[in-house]
Amino acid sequence: MRESEPVVPMTARDSSVTVLHEIDLGAHHLFIMSDQSIDLLANEQAPYVADNILSLDASETYRLLISLQEVFKQETIQ
Repeated sequence: MRESEPVVPMTARDSSVTVLHEIDLGAHHLFIMSDQSIDLLANEQAPYVADNILSLDASETYRLLISLQEVFKQETIQ
C-alpha cells in the first residue's frame, strides 16, 4: 500500500457494506463494518492487500468478542 492510497477493508468493496468505525491500532487498522463483520488490516506496505488482511464474518466476530470478554473477566477476577 502506498502513502497516497487510503486504507480500505476488503469487506467495504461490496457497496452494500459500509465502515461504521475505524480504529488505528498502530501497526493495524480495525474496521467495524455495517454487516457486523470486522476486518483487521496491517499498515505495512505489501504488494497484495489480501496478504495483510484478516476478515471475520458476523458469526466469527461474535465468537471473538465473547471469547475476549471471557478472558478479560477471568483476568479481572484474579
